[in-house]
Amino acid sequence: MASKGTPKKLYKKRSELTVSISRCRLCNCVCDPQHSKNLFGKQNQPVLCNAKFIYGGKLPQDINLPHLVCAPCERRLNNAIQLKNTISETQRVLQETICTKRCVEILPSVSRQFAGTSCRRSIDFNISGSQSESVSPTPLALHVSIF
Repeated sequence: MASKGTPKKLYKKRSELTVSISRCRLCNCVCDPQHSKNLFGKQNQPVLCNAKFIYGGKLPQDINLPHLVCAPCERRLNNAIQLKNTISETQRVLQETICTKRCVEILPSVSRQFAGTSCRRSIDFNISGSQSESVSPTPLALHVSIF
């Protein structure tokens, strides 16, 4: 083990090393500060709100954390919000076009009212060939009146 007199080498924290390098807060890539926006600036509040919405939580402002947003991340944020809005609008339109039928159960205690006989008549097409020959069609009678 090292004795008390052994000199110690001090290292800076990783975050202190990266503060001097401009990095994007969202993708952590090195970015040009002239082409990036301050995420926490007053004029960039919509970008911060979109980032919080997509991330699903807070993005704390800290001097040890990057505060810039690169242009590609800003575009990605805008595209994600547009996609979300498109999906929401599509779902709303599709839900309006769905026509659902409601089935009403009839309780056994409720009496059903039936119309006597149906006016509809059906034709039985399940007659075999021998039966169809024996059945002769009834002739139609023509009534002719002569004056």
